[in-house]
Amino acid sequence: MLLNGSSLVSLISDRDYDRKIHGSVSVLQDERWRKLYAILKANLLFMFESSDRLEIPVLLIVMEDCVVELADDNATGRQHSFSIKFNTTGHTYIMAATDYEALQNWVSVLTSCSFEFMEATRQSLESAEDEETEKRRAKDGESTTSRETGKDAGGEAKE
Repeated sequence: MLLNGSSLVSLISDRDYDRKIHGSVSVLQDERWRKLYAILKANLLFMFESSDRLEIPVLLIVMEDCVVELADDNATGRQHSFSIKFNTTGHTYIMAATDYEALQNWVSVLTSCSFEFMEATRQSLESAEDEETEKRRAKDGESTTSRETGKDAGGEAKE
């Protein structure tokens, strides 16, 4: 995937652009845990050395075509761990949140930040809206027909 570096830098520094979630996380790299500061903007997970050094990310994860899951704390050696696994490449990032509440927040937000997820949600909402509209039209058509014919929905003459 091609990314424009200057656009990313401006996105990082744009205070008006909504941060979906941010905070400290530990990332397993080369069999060692590294504490980083993460910021999620749109579907881009920026990882920095610290919250004081937000100029250049040390890691950028595009949250598309991936699955976010809880990880086995015994296997990772860290409490509150989770994984981000990419379907296409099979690459997996193992991370750990600072506490259980942070773990819940990270997993929840990262699971729902991809454009694929947002598109599926949009389609689902549109489908539900279409069904409601059809029900309303059917109901309105039924009452219109009964007024016009002088018969109720069962076809009996109305008094």
